[in-house]
Amino acid sequence: MTDREKILLLFEVIWDFSLNEDNPLSFIDHIGFDIALISTAHQLPDALLGFYRDRTGDYDVARLERDMDTWAPMVTALEAAAAAKKGTLA
Repeated sequence: MTDREKILLLFEVIWDFSLNEDNPLSFIDHIGFDIALISTAHQLPDALLGFYRDRTGDYDVARLERDMDTWAPMVTALEAAAAAKKGTLA
């Protein structure tokens, strides 16, 4: 899987979580992306892809993973999954 494919897959996960949030832009807020930099919603995917490029132009998958790991909805989901798994193993 290429880095671009990994980034796009992770964005799909973020999108799915965002749709179930009271604030669908909470991930955008979490990462500090300035939404004012784009003029239409159609520009958001490309802008986010650009946001996750490093100085060499490669996609920084590790940075996106770190951002996901510290985003409250993801943390909550991971903790719930771990608790459920622990409960089934007890």
